[in-house]
Amino acid sequence: MFGVSLLFRAKVEEVPGAVNNVLNNSAIPYVLTLTQAWGSHIEATWNTASWSISVEWFLYLLMPFLVLFIAKYRKVALWNLSILSMGGLFLLMYVLEPVWIAEAAVLRGMDAETLAKMPQNTINVITGPALLRGFCGFTFGMLAYEIYRNNGFRQVLQPSIWFPLIWVFLAVCWYQDLLPDAFTIIVFALLILHTAYNEGFVKRTLNNRVLTYLGDISYSIYMVHIPMILIMFLMAMMNGNMPPIIEGEQATETAINYLANWQGAILFFGIAILIASLTYRFIEKPARKWLK
Repeated sequence: MFGVSLLFRAKVEEVPGAVNNVLNNSAIPYVLTLTQAWGSHIEATWNTASWSISVEWFLYLLMPFLVLFIAKYRKVALWNLSILSMGGLFLLMYVLEPVWIAEAAVLRGMDAETLAKMPQNTINVITGPALLRGFCGFTFGMLAYEIYRNNGFRQVLQPSIWFPLIWVFLAVCWYQDLLPDAFTIIVFALLILHTAYNEGFVKRTLNNRVLTYLGDISYSIYMVHIPMILIMFLMAMMNGNMPPIIEGEQATETAINYLANWQGAILFFGIAILIASLTYRFIEKPARKWLK
């Protein structure tokens, strides 16, 4: 509805290339079959966040073969897969992602200057090579479970102090751009192991009723937040209220209204949680029951 209205209210050339590419009718069959992130389109189409669901679907289809492989060769296979996966992540960062970004930039109509400002050497691919990204992370998840199953590092990782320390470490490294994305996955694996082992303050905090409920509806939050952003973006375009784009060195302290940004973010989160609560109650839970 908003896309149709936008075509009447704005010239086609005024619609950002990324939006036109996301709302691509040719991608609908791929979205419906959960194969939209398998390389058919450069952009993550329609509900962009569902790219990861598509990758998960690929990994679930692959998982029986991985389990058989690991069962036959046991721990040696899993550790070797993890080493190969680390290499795969660096392949993504320094070889595959730059190619993907360049192709996406052409589709979006970005100029060379804007392209140069985009983050480099990350693992932010969300189609095509995203299957490798998912496979690498999935492998580290299997390794983390194997460690947990054998109580590996339990005594070291159990104390509650690790929870704030890991988050402070991540915050400092991200702010200073010190930690390559590939190593971040290992840090998160350690964080998950810590929370699984912890029997103290962290466990009690994460198990409180509010956080547990947010965890229950987290999938719904994830699936509704991108359509919300897209609808707000299109409504702003229709009403001529799009703020000027501030990029690179043009962004100054006086040009950014941090208070308004935080107020808008809190309002957005509140609406997202409300909508997700409804979709969880009336769509997700009934669908899960029907599928069972």
